[in-house]
Amino acid sequence: MLSYSGIVADGRRLVVCLSVAVVTSCGGGGNAPVSPSTTCVYTAEPLAFTINEVLTRRTFFQFTVTTRASCGWYAEESATSEDWLVVQGSGRIYGNGIKTFMVQPGDTPAGYPAPRDGEILIYEAVTNEILIRITVAQPR
Repeated sequence: MLSYSGIVADGRRLVVCLSVAVVTSCGGGGNAPVSPSTTCVYTAEPLAFTINEVLTRRTFFQFTVTTRASCGWYAEESATSEDWLVVQGSGRIYGNGIKTFMVQPGDTPAGYPAPRDGEILIYEAVTNEILIRITVAQPR
């Protein structure tokens, strides 16, 4: 069972609170909790990247997600950003993690020159719900 308990923003980071209860099948077809509820709190830093330079080659940046070891997440670029913004690696991460993303040069691919704005989305590993949006802006 997963329940949503709120979002808190403090200007620098976003905190999403989820509560997870682990349930397993018991003899006779019933369900019973096998562990107490775990609250998953996710934070990401930084929440925004502004690239104030003209990129002449692929450039890499990193962000950090912090949560409990039992809480899973993954990150992907948004569909509208995938031609110039690429999150490296795939798969779910449990607990704290650092992700790297690549930004293509200002005119690559053709048709996506700067200025441009995009997002990296952080999802909950089980429900695939969006937890956090990290913005990436390249004004020139």
